[in-house]
Amino acid sequence: MSGATFTLHRDFDPSGVSGTGVVAEGFESTDGETVVLVWLSATPSVCIYSDIRHVEMIHGHGGDTRIVFDIPRRERDQEGTR
Repeated sequence: MSGATFTLHRDFDPSGVSGTGVVAEGFESTDGETVVLVWLSATPSVCIYSDIRHVEMIHGHGGDTRIVFDIPRRERDQEGTR
């Protein structure tokens, strides 16, 4: 098993800081207990979260930003990954 990679797609930037489009790249560990988010902005940073839901709660902005997994969850579940 391996973790899952994703990108953060922002349609609207309410803060005016990170912009729109793909604003971050991420990795979710196989057990789902660690998520790493790398911001692709002019001032890049790396953030670590304990759950992908926290990323969505903090950075989702009510649906203006979407988490897009490189492999959809259904396919990951069939492969035996989270």
